[in-house]
Amino acid sequence: MYQYGNRLQMITMSYITYSGFNSACQPEFAISQQCAMQQYVDFVGPADIRALGSLKALYLSNNQFSGVIPEGAFLGTRSLKKVYISNNEFTGKIPSSLTQLSKLMFLRLDANQFEGEIPELKQPALQLLNVSYNKLEGRIPESINSIDDQALARTPLPAGEITQEEKLTFLQDGGERFELQDLLRASAEVLGSGNFGSSYKAVLIEGPSVAVKRFKEMNRVGREDFQEHMRRLGRLSHPNVLPLVAYYYRKEEKLIITNYILNGSLAHMLHGNRGSNLPPLGWPTRLKIIKGVARGLAYLYEELPMLILPHGHLKSSNVLIDDNYEALLTDYALVPLVNNSHASQVMVAYKAPEVTETGKPSKKSDVWSLGILILEVLTGQFPAIYLQKGKGGGDLAGWVNSVVKEEAFDSEMKSAENGEKGQMSKLLHIGLRCCEPNADNRWDIKEALDRIEELKGTGAEEEEEDSSLLSEVALGSSS
Repeated sequence: MYQYGNRLQMITMSYITYSGFNSACQPEFAISQQCAMQQYVDFVGPADIRALGSLKALYLSNNQFSGVIPEGAFLGTRSLKKVYISNNEFTGKIPSSLTQLSKLMFLRLDANQFEGEIPELKQPALQLLNVSYNKLEGRIPESINSIDDQALARTPLPAGEITQEEKLTFLQDGGERFELQDLLRASAEVLGSGNFGSSYKAVLIEGPSVAVKRFKEMNRVGREDFQEHMRRLGRLSHPNVLPLVAYYYRKEEKLIITNYILNGSLAHMLHGNRGSNLPPLGWPTRLKIIKGVARGLAYLYEELPMLILPHGHLKSSNVLIDDNYEALLTDYALVPLVNNSHASQVMVAYKAPEVTETGKPSKKSDVWSLGILILEVLTGQFPAIYLQKGKGGGDLAGWVNSVVKEEAFDSEMKSAENGEKGQMSKLLHIGLRCCEPNADNRWDIKEALDRIEELKGTGAEEEEEDSSLLSEVALGSSS
């Protein structure tokens, strides 16, 4: 509770069992600290707050409050900016008086049992709204449709689906611990929805921000085999491999939790960064990222020799970029867990040429994915466009080989010096050799890494090296 003079400005109440949202404290006394503190001691419950015109924040989340909130419960609270009443057992309709709070910025009503329709919330300052995991129905108001997607928060896991006994399993020694219930109470932001499920940023009430990914097509093995594989991945440690923090197992779906990386993915930096405050990616930074990706992939090959596909789903959206522009591989080594039919349909390594020919990936299929990623980084072109039949030879490598090489480079690297262009052309050659259609002729990960490590981020090459190298690229890709 925060009180300024005789004006109560904030009420915080947590972990209380009470039925009803009433006026046990009379309005004229509700501003007194004694009355507010009495609610903690005797479990009187939330008071009638309509007389609290100076109240700015109301935190009643994570209790067991139940009953119907009166329609006019928030009338008179003209200063309210934050209303948090999530994770309770409130029923009935969402009170319409919430629509009258002109200064409202944050509203969390999630994980209750509200019924009926969502009211029109037209407050111009509204930044976050969470009404998920209730019993709401009907149309979504136009005013909510206009809110930015990131403001429409979701929780990573429906509250009604878990019990108090269910726990997260942590994979790292040390580090901050939290409970599955903490994820339910977290403020969550949808990061994306991919082929495996949705990803969320969860901001814990007391703790760090974490990334949570929900997997539904992951029933290839039973609980014991799943747990053993998670323990194996939890032992991995490399600067370019994002460590797993924890997981949650249920037959219907799984959660995998990692640290949240603020800069997001390489895909965002390459294709979704227009208008961002982040600077364009120049040649030295792109080379640094590719070196990190190759090192991380080589590490996975070394540490997971039992897997044909130590990564399996290497693509730019599964490469995160930290504050130092180091690459961090994520969503790796999931092939043993993912349903076969789903893996063959969506995982990148299954797009390699040998899968089309033999029906099975090879030990070099992840190298093919690396090659496509290298070409994506160099050209700035999104590979999904060129992995379709009938475009530039059928894949991105064919497209790159069909155009003049300098023109294929991303325009954001046009200012590169001649020496740097020589290095860029060398990396282009490496990418094409990694994309060699015949797996027998394709470089393995060790050869690819060795060649990438030789490259330099700043120009020190002779200009005449460019023309001879371009010829080598063309010849090498046609062999």
